[in-house]
Amino acid sequence: MAKAKKKEKSLIGQDFFCSAQDILEEEKRCASTIPVSPALDEKLHGGLRSGTVVLLRTLPKVGKTTLCMQVVKNALDQNRWVIFVDAERRLVGEKYFDIKGLDVKHPKLLFVRARVGGKLVSGDEIYSNIYHMMQLPKYRGALYVVDSLSKIIPRSTLEDDTVRADRFDTTPKLNADFCKKVMPLARISESVVIGIQHFITDRNAMGDPLKPDGGIKLEFECDVVIESRKKPKMWDGNAINLAEGEELEGQKVFFNIPVNKMGAPYISKMCPVECYIKFGEGIWWAREALDVLTGMGVISKSGSYYTFLTETGEQKVQGSVKAVDFIESNKEFYENLLKNEMTERYGAVYSFEQVDDEEEEEEE
Repeated sequence: MAKAKKKEKSLIGQDFFCSAQDILEEEKRCASTIPVSPALDEKLHGGLRSGTVVLLRTLPKVGKTTLCMQVVKNALDQNRWVIFVDAERRLVGEKYFDIKGLDVKHPKLLFVRARVGGKLVSGDEIYSNIYHMMQLPKYRGALYVVDSLSKIIPRSTLEDDTVRADRFDTTPKLNADFCKKVMPLARISESVVIGIQHFITDRNAMGDPLKPDGGIKLEFECDVVIESRKKPKMWDGNAINLAEGEELEGQKVFFNIPVNKMGAPYISKMCPVECYIKFGEGIWWAREALDVLTGMGVISKSGSYYTFLTETGEQKVQGSVKAVDFIESNKEFYENLLKNEMTERYGAVYSFEQVDDEEEEEEE
């Protein structure tokens, strides 16, 4: 008993307390962010900040996987490791990898197999391995994507040979336990964890009929929640209604951010974030950048005319179509301009410094 008390006292004597200044300095070290899209980055104060657990939940066919693959590409551009859990086993077609600039052979892009040696991998094993990887210096700053949380299968379910209707689903509890456990570890390892969730309809609900599949408790275990409760529309805002044989070039998606503990305040559902997806390319960066830079006052608009600041002076163009074309033809200039604005306003850092190979070997 005396030894136990002595041990308890010694714990308080270690680095148990810190000052507010220490906390602020720690936050600065984790200030690096992974871009998502200009529209979401602006509302998230620069993008997905290192050390965050993110919940992405939408209706079907909104573009969850496309959005995540765009983040995957952006993370690889920062030389981060990316670990993608394809629990739904949906990445079977090339269309899921149609993100401009995404290298499917990138050595730091790893996919978790749903089956190993003819045996399905349980969610317990997947989550335990992620938890272990997050503690290794080699994977500092990694991006982890779980697609999707509702399709994770607990070990207890896999080990039960029977199929029955009265089974108690422990998936929500497993997901919540995972998020709770990795949240503090993500901060230490400067990682980003994204869990994808689906909205399902609850016919018995008294209020909102939509509820997230895989557990409501996850919202309280995550740092950031990005959701879409609306069906996507065409780029011009009209409902998607294609004629026979007609193909859609892309879609406009409406997101809300009801939870963001990492900086941005609550965003009203009456003011959705408008994102543009271009099929075969990913996020339509130039279209979103036009809206964001105009809202920031970097690009001025009068009537149908846009006035751009260029390296050689001002230039005016008429109409949003020509304005988007102008940004696309000068993309590198406006990418740097937007990054500088995000950094100045929110302190976002779009580069990530990974330890070199020699340091990794020594630490391991």
